[in-house]
Amino acid sequence: MPAPVKSIDYIDENADSFIERLRQANRIKRYTSFISSDARRRQDVIEMGNYLNDQLVSLGVTRKPIDGTREMQGQIRPLPPVILSRLGDDNKRIVLIYGHYDV
Repeated sequence: MPAPVKSIDYIDENADSFIERLRQANRIKRYTSFISSDARRRQDVIEMGNYLNDQLVSLGVTRKPIDGTREMQGQIRPLPPVILSRLGDDNKRIVLIYGHYDV
């Protein structure tokens, strides 16, 4: 089933802002696909989480970052934030979107 024309038009009309958003995200250091488990790269993963949180704010999404800690390589380290968010105030069914932002 092909994508609706309205969706394709929206993507075409906003392509420049999507590309700029991707450029900004790519400026954040990401060295390997496993940096979330590397204590030396932890701050980079947290920076990406903060960037994503800021993007949600700019889109008007209600969100709640949740921070935590974990023992890693013999030290207590901050965890990247889990970002709970909600778009709109209606009672529609919940959709969970899970994504790695450390790669």
